[in-house]
Amino acid sequence: MKRQKVYFLCVDYQYDFVSPEGKAGVIGNSPLFIADTLIPFLVAKDFKVSEIISDYRLPRGKSHSESCVPGTQGFQSLLPDHVRYADPHIKCMHSPLWTRNNIGIADQPLGKEYQAPELFNDWVSRHFPDKTIPIVMFGETMECCLLNVAQELYFRGHNVYILYEATDPMPERQSFKDDISHHSTLSLYAKSITFKELLVVLMCG
Repeated sequence: MKRQKVYFLCVDYQYDFVSPEGKAGVIGNSPLFIADTLIPFLVAKDFKVSEIISDYRLPRGKSHSESCVPGTQGFQSLLPDHVRYADPHIKCMHSPLWTRNNIGIADQPLGKEYQAPELFNDWVSRHFPDKTIPIVMFGETMECCLLNVAQELYFRGHNVYILYEATDPMPERQSFKDDISHHSTLSLYAKSITFKELLVVLMCG
């Protein structure tokens, strides 16, 4: 059988979110799985990854915590440069529709947060032009940023999958990972897929 194409999309795989020393690090196994299993697989099979990252400087809506500040280690993506495309989409809220002036630029005054769906539409159209090709998402966190991104992709007519081993919920909901993956709102917009199942889909197993 012919090998099926997929798009890969990584969300918020940044130092502040996935490092134990980060400001909002997850406690699950996904960072280790991404580093030790998924990235070597992507390199070996010559897959490139589209990326969405966050700039969570304050002020930011009702949030009281700041993370992923440009110019600091916390903002840095942990995807190797040779795996990811060079034009990430940068968001300032959990939803990828939200942006602001000077987003992602260190030491510059920030404008007020606003929604710019046309900017996200353009980025999605460039990275995922064929809606018959499924999008496999991974990164952090399952019930928050991945949910928001999955919704927007679903609304635009894409088939979305969440790579189970390569994402985790927020630390306080880690014990509910299976329920979040299979029985929560997330499951309305994205199907959970294991790495073994992905290998079968790709005819690489």
